[in-house]
Amino acid sequence: HGYAVLLAVPGTADTSSATEPGSASTQRPLRNLVSYLKQKQAAGVISLPVGGNKDKENTGVLHAFPPCDFSQQFFDSSAKALAKSEEDYLVMIIVRGAS
Repeated sequence: HGYAVLLAVPGTADTSSATEPGSASTQRPLRNLVSYLKQKQAAGVISLPVGGNKDKENTGVLHAFPPCDFSQQFFDSSAKALAKSEEDYLVMIIVRGAS
């Protein structure tokens, strides 16, 4: 079984899109999910591929962890600064072949 560790952070609005209506709402979904998972002291778990593909070669599980001691152990030194900031983020671990 292989795996990948990903870091999801909110996108930064550039100056041209910051004036468009609703540009602040692009960061809200991540913030809301992080807040929900923190409140529940839980991780998100999603079977892949979504929809139940019959191809057994391309199955897996995505685990999404909010900021916590467990998720911070996956950070390298350059990402440690993010862990100390107030930014919302998710550490996502995709495990291939798990179900």
